[in-house]
Amino acid sequence: MQVGEVVLKYPNEIAGVARINPTFGSEHTQNLIEKYVKEWGCRGLKLVAGYDFYRPNDMDVVGPMLDKCSEYNLTVLFHSGDSPRDLPYLQAQAAKEKSSQAVKKAQAAKQKSSQATKKAQAANKKAVQAKQAVQKEKAAAKAEGRAVNKSVIKKAQAASKDAKKARQKANQVKKQAKVSAKKAAVAKRQAKAKAKKAQKAKKVAARAAKLAKKAKAVAAKKAKQAKQAAARAAKKAAAAAKRAAKLAAKNIVVATKKASTWQEINKKTSGSYTYDANSISLTASTGSGTGTVNGESTIDFAARTIKVTYDGSVKLGGSDDARSFSATRTRDYSSGLNTNYVDGNSKMQETYNFNINSSGNTNTTSVSDSMSSVTGVSSPGNNYLSTESGGSNKLYFVNTEFQAKNGSSTNDLATTGAFTVNVENLDSNGNIENKISGSKTVTKD
Repeated sequence: MQVGEVVLKYPNEIAGVARINPTFGSEHTQNLIEKYVKEWGCRGLKLVAGYDFYRPNDMDVVGPMLDKCSEYNLTVLFHSGDSPRDLPYLQAQAAKEKSSQAVKKAQAAKQKSSQATKKAQAANKKAVQAKQAVQKEKAAAKAEGRAVNKSVIKKAQAASKDAKKARQKANQVKKQAKVSAKKAAVAKRQAKAKAKKAQKAKKVAARAAKLAKKAKAVAAKKAKQAKQAAARAAKKAAAAAKRAAKLAAKNIVVATKKASTWQEINKKTSGSYTYDANSISLTASTGSGTGTVNGESTIDFAARTIKVTYDGSVKLGGSDDARSFSATRTRDYSSGLNTNYVDGNSKMQETYNFNINSSGNTNTTSVSDSMSSVTGVSSPGNNYLSTESGGSNKLYFVNTEFQAKNGSSTNDLATTGAFTVNVENLDSNGNIENKISGSKTVTKD
């Protein structure tokens, strides 16, 4: 249902406001306004200068429209704020210009009324003089015993008629002058209100500028703090590089065709190695399930970090839906050997354990990297939940391991990488219900 139909149906409850674009010419615009008022009962207009590409203070465009609105006593709404053409000060200028035009019209009407009043007074004076002439003529005719001169009487009648017309004209012009004065007063109040709003908008803009200045100062302070933090980090990195250089000075020989040791990894201080193991196929060793996982590991010898990423889709048991997941972690080894990330023979072994919930989200709640399985840990008091907190869906525990292996030459450090992935869930007794596993060895990129 259109707005006009609703207004016609509920005229006392709803005031219709028409959306109009005044750039199609004054005649077209004024005809539209008459249609909206007479056919649809609209009581106002909504203008969006920014959208219709005109400036609200362009009186050649909006002037005729505002005149028509004044004729029907319509409320005019201006959209404000989000376009250079919709700024409040432009609307204030339009209101001021309209007020100025209304004042000029009122002054012209007042002057016209004054002139009409003077003409009426002159006509009255002539009528009085003509009446006196008639009385004088009648007295003379009676005294002289002759007929009254009819031309004098006709002249007096004409003067009386002219005086009556002049008074009517003066009254009409006076009424028009009052209407113009009233419109001028309304336009003046509207202009004052618009100017007030524009001033308020100017204050808001000033406050925004002040806040922006303050934000700039805060940003500068944070930038300074970041610079200082970067300097501290650089100092720390330099110290780490120094420690790494000391290790390299020991000239540790790479053991060929064996798993890389942490001492060998620490020896290298430049470049990075990346290992991509795509589509590791997981098969069930307990219960049932399937899965495919992608593994990636990057050793950044210069930054002294190891990053591992695992993503894919896994499913345990016959009733669960497959769970798609992605998990990543970067570890800093610049402080040297970390016993949590080596195997029993001091070989480099990056273990990353996490849980997968039914939505595919990962977490490390109650999980440590020293765990190779969660068998039995769901018994009371050990803090591990075999099911999602607040639900009955079972968590999937994921155990991953990455281990680098040297090549056939004493210079071939960590030429290959082996990925191992195990995924399991538990029954109500804390035992493995379903488990899938898979592994893959790849050459560094």
